[in-house]
Amino acid sequence: MIRKVLAFSIILVLMFTSSISAASNEMGKGKNKGPSTIGEVEEILIDYMKENDITFNVGSYEYVNYLTEQLLYENDEELAQHLYSDEIRIYAATYLDKLEKEQFENSEIDSFVLDTETKEKTLQEIKKENIDKNNALNKEQKKKQDGESDFSAASHVYDGIAAAAYAREWGDGRNPEYNSHFKDCTNFVSQAAEAGGKPQHYSSPSTGITSTTNYWYSIKYQEWRTNYYVDAWKESSSFIGVNDFYKYWVYTKGLNANNYSYRYQVSSYAEVGDIIQLKDTSSGDWYHSIIVTKKVDGKLYYSGHTSNRVDHDFDTISSTENDFRVIKFVGTYN
Repeated sequence: MIRKVLAFSIILVLMFTSSISAASNEMGKGKNKGPSTIGEVEEILIDYMKENDITFNVGSYEYVNYLTEQLLYENDEELAQHLYSDEIRIYAATYLDKLEKEQFENSEIDSFVLDTETKEKTLQEIKKENIDKNNALNKEQKKKQDGESDFSAASHVYDGIAAAAYAREWGDGRNPEYNSHFKDCTNFVSQAAEAGGKPQHYSSPSTGITSTTNYWYSIKYQEWRTNYYVDAWKESSSFIGVNDFYKYWVYTKGLNANNYSYRYQVSSYAEVGDIIQLKDTSSGDWYHSIIVTKKVDGKLYYSGHTSNRVDHDFDTISSTENDFRVIKFVGTYN
């Protein structure tokens, strides 16, 4: 009798242990069902778009705007509540970063898809790359602030009001005196900064786009094509790229840049004509540039391209999903 009870008890223990193990395995499977690569997230986003009758194609201008506005404002509220919303933000920021780099090679692109190598990268690899990149940026900024900046051009007073006026005039359009880019946000704020008094800086630039943070320029010229001329440009990556713009003005020219996690901090510090750049907190990627064009009773309004905006309420930008850095143009003489 005792042996029967003991055997029955052992069976119950085994059954209980087996149930726990099975439940644990199911939970493990559930956790592993999420996307791990950029390509997998893109497929999830494409499926979501199909299910919700969002009809523009991956790589189109509308697609670029859609990703930008989702990062900025979470305009698609249903997508913001998606099971994989954080992963989709990482994908969106990565897509915009790779698009910008592609523009350094080909300024005339009118559609863009990610390459296979990027699609095969894991989300963790992307986040690690951005952490390393930001650590390097912060280290270099501290070194510049602790030492002396290399001023290679004469000093010029900056007029933030004039910069803002230019941004209002062209916020909804493209100035034909400058090249127009698929991802145009930094190109646009560079134009406004020049209108505010910051001179272009170059030395015998090559045709096309040159990757440099030592110079800053966008030069229009006429290029001969068999039997007619076309407009063409010589540009620096610092004129059109988020991080290269930052590196030129902070490292090379010695302007101040402060990082913030909250909108109210930015509103307290920034003035009309200052440049604000945004970082997606999910990926750690700096993906967008805007310019302050109005400040009323401490409240900021901005203008920008790639998702065109003119005097738009800064408080509409998601503070929980974005960090900020302000490149201090107002009150500087470099």
